Amino acid sequence: MAVEEEPKKVKDTGVFAVTSIASLFAYIWLYLCLSSISPGYVTMVEGWLTLSFFFFLIIFAFWADRLNAYIEETKQNSDQIEEKNRQDEKKIKKNQLRQICKEYGDNNSLIVEIAQGINTQATKAVPAAIQNEIRELYTEILGTDKLAS
Repeated sequence: MAVEEEPKKVKDTGVFAVTSIASLFAYIWLYLCLSSISPGYVTMVEGWLTLSFFFFLIIFAFWADRLNAYIEETKQNSDQIEEKNRQDEKKIKKNQLRQICKEYGDNNSLIVEIAQGINTQATKAVPAAIQNEIRELYTEILGTDKLAS
């Protein structure tokens, strides 16, 4: 009943690790204070150290959270840059197709027929190297190997 349909997952393990380590340290520190350093009672120095450890925990947990946020932001920015580069490459390839289209009389259907492998009188007039280039550009722009209808 405590866990719903799916168990929860900790995504930011940095803060989780900091608090886990601090928890272990707290139990060790408590044991040392009450049984080894000053058995049976807590000195003023131990009390102040314990309080300062709490503030260190807060600071380290904050730093771990900020570090995770920075890493996520950097990852997201790099993904955006890669996507922009892919879009720019597509634009360049589309412009190459437009240029080829202009060279052969602004006939879009001719370019599509070549890409699909349709042999007509008009497509036979286009050199084989240009036809291969058209097919490659279409394949890269559309992201598929199946150009035929």
